[in-house]
Amino acid sequence: MTPAQLVVLALSEAFGDLWPVLAAETGLTLTSTTTPPGALDAERSIVLIAGGGEESSLLRASRELRAESETTFAVVAAEAGHRLAASVIRAGAEQCFVLPEDVD
Repeated sequence: MTPAQLVVLALSEAFGDLWPVLAAETGLTLTSTTTPPGALDAERSIVLIAGGGEESSLLRASRELRAESETTFAVVAAEAGHRLAASVIRAGAEQCFVLPEDVD
């Protein structure tokens, strides 16, 4: 059985130091990519689209990821208003986190 993994689709380098810490503290392996990850084991993968500083790309990335996979994913932004949050949720994201406010 493959270990559970944290898959980060990084649209920017923002918060890049956080992902290894998050993976280590949760016992997950970390996979970071700049392209949609394709087929994943939905029961063994946690997927984040990290778009701090690239919020304008989050909606497109959410739609692309949903088109390629039924894997559950969350979006992480540095700034997000209600419109962005609602848009990425409609595009398939389960959650929209704003860092650094939601780090804890």
